[in-house]
Amino acid sequence: NFKIIERYLQYEGKLIGVDISQESLKLAKGKVLKNRWKNVKLVNNSIIDYKPGILFDAILCTYAKDYKLAIDKIFDLLKPNGRFSMIGMKLSSKTPYKYLNFIMNKIYKIWDVEANRDIFKYILSKFKRIIYYREYFYGFYYILNTSKMI
Repeated sequence: NFKIIERYLQYEGKLIGVDISQESLKLAKGKVLKNRWKNVKLVNNSIIDYKPGILFDAILCTYAKDYKLAIDKIFDLLKPNGRFSMIGMKLSSKTPYKYLNFIMNKIYKIWDVEANRDIFKYILSKFKRIIYYREYFYGFYYILNTSKMI
């Protein structure tokens, strides 16, 4: 995700990667060093506990186990009109792939992912709209985008 964000920032803005996983941060650090990005800061913390002391123009979330607390925190960390994007996993509603939901749910549980959560409803309750939504990988993954309305 960093490469796409770096292109958007034009190497001028600041990119802060917050993750609770040491392994994910180790991989991210390797990409930062390989690409010689000077504007990236990596933080080992939960987004829920993160206290940056600033507000953000945009936040990308790729997974949050306690999604309600994470979305509440993300909402609080965004500037007015700030953008929020999320990439997540879900069960498919597409035929014939929905018949694989039983298997995918087992796989998600191995990864400690709760696929039956109603994250869209909660995002709508906070942000009041979803600007962009698209499903990928036969409906098992999604990308959504919204903004903090003032």
